[in-house]
Amino acid sequence: MAMIEIRQLSKFYGSQRGIENIELSIDAGEIFGFIGPIGSCFAGIMAATIY
Repeated sequence: MAMIEIRQLSKFYGSQRGIENIELSIDAGEIFGFIGPIGSCFAGIMAATIY
């Protein structure tokens, strides 16, 4: 059972699209992390899930 589920998350910074159609499902007890280059909008994804 997913404890956190994100579907079709997109985020714009002004007219620039920073995140496009992210889908993520995290089950209870799972540990996850984001891997990628600096500036890949990881903070934007987490901030969008909180608000």
